Amino acid sequence: MSHQYQPTAYYDWVNRTHGVHLVTGDYQLVPYDYYAGDELHIQNVVFRNSEYVTYDNTHVRFLNKSDIHVYDTSSLVIHDSGTLTMHTSSAPGARTFIVDEIGRVGIGMNHLGEHDNHPESPSFDLDVRGQVGIEDYIYHNDDTDTYMLFGTDTKAHHVNADGSITPPITPPNQDYDEVNFRVGGVDMLQMKEDDTQDEIVVNKNQADVDTIIRTSTNTQAVVVSGDGSEVVINGDGNGDTDFRVEGNTTPHMLYVDTSEDHVTINGAADDDTDLLTITGNDNDGLSGASLLSVNPTQIVINEDSNLIDTRIESNTNTTSLLVKGDGTEVVVNDDGVETTFRVESDTNTTSLLVKGDGTEVVVNDDGNSDTDFRVEGDTTPHMLYVDTSENHVTVNGAANDDTDLFTVTGNDNASLSGASLLSISPTTVVINEDSNLIDTRIESNTNTTSLLVKGDGSGRC
Repeated sequence: MSHQYQPTAYYDWVNRTHGVHLVTGDYQLVPYDYYAGDELHIQNVVFRNSEYVTYDNTHVRFLNKSDIHVYDTSSLVIHDSGTLTMHTSSAPGARTFIVDEIGRVGIGMNHLGEHDNHPESPSFDLDVRGQVGIEDYIYHNDDTDTYMLFGTDTKAHHVNADGSITPPITPPNQDYDEVNFRVGGVDMLQMKEDDTQDEIVVNKNQADVDTIIRTSTNTQAVVVSGDGSEVVINGDGNGDTDFRVEGNTTPHMLYVDTSEDHVTINGAADDDTDLLTITGNDNDGLSGASLLSVNPTQIVINEDSNLIDTRIESNTNTTSLLVKGDGTEVVVNDDGVETTFRVESDTNTTSLLVKGDGTEVVVNDDGNSDTDFRVEGDTTPHMLYVDTSENHVTVNGAANDDTDLFTVTGNDNASLSGASLLSISPTTVVINEDSNLIDTRIESNTNTTSLLVKGDGSGRC
């Protein structure tokens, strides 16, 4: 025995006046007063002849600053459903460490008063009443890749696997304020605070893990697919899971009403700025080009005037309306199917009508007196003007210009299809200006031939 373990006194149970004595084959207790000063307080006491000495309600009490040391390979063993209990003091508010008869451990349990009272029993395999400090890992038993880690997983942590005290157990340098949850080798959740930006990250290493948020009625209220294919809201298709985005001053800027299958975009009151903009292009230099812009005063397609065709389709027509991006033409019914085109106004249900069967093009089909028709010239306003309120058609020529302002051409001879039938200029009105074989006849209400000019030149009145 080394010098540090040499006893300074021996405590012999059998020869001691107070204690447990064997009397006629039975062990008997000779009690002593706990407060009579007859306690064990000698350093390095060795108990001799104490094997199998037991008695109900007996105690060995160590007072003041006495310690129990178990060195080298020695053990503290409790057999036969015994309980290990250690009190911080005999005060009613003292804390207790206990290992109960079925191996449950309680730390900081309620003392329940006097030292002879049995303390509060642990309710779980490990029951801690108070704070617990964890240096780094909490592992799942027999599963080293499932754990909760306090600190970063980018730095090494000392794992004291053999119980040694060297090297000293110290936290890694510059560890983050961070908590990581790993399950089966997959980093499911990271919560991190640092001086740059605090963050909560789900699936930080981008494994194929679906992130699902459920509600009491929806198993897929929000789903982020682990394979990156989609982000889904209301995956169950329920009618009670709406989606909305709130604005700074505008409620329900984007609102999806699942019960009505309806999407609404709301703009702010008294605000004529854009509330919906779609940008993009197949040209890298025009990646931010405006394709569609919507505000309370106008809807604009191709606001940046790029080379973008605009096409409107129907169920029977792939090009019901085509606006060429190069500005060359605007085409209605480019497929040539029987598609009627109608333009309405606030007072006229058919301001412009193009019959799909090709029979007619009509302006002001309702016959309203407030729907005039006009064609503007390069320098002449109202070159052709139909005043519906006056039932009057006007053809206007340019000022200081004696060229023809109205011409009618045609012929029943294919080679003369462009022959001038009627030509009007500020100086002359000419019928059959090309001198073709065309009769000219003027009728009255009582005479079908008030004036006849024969196309062959014979002429008669």
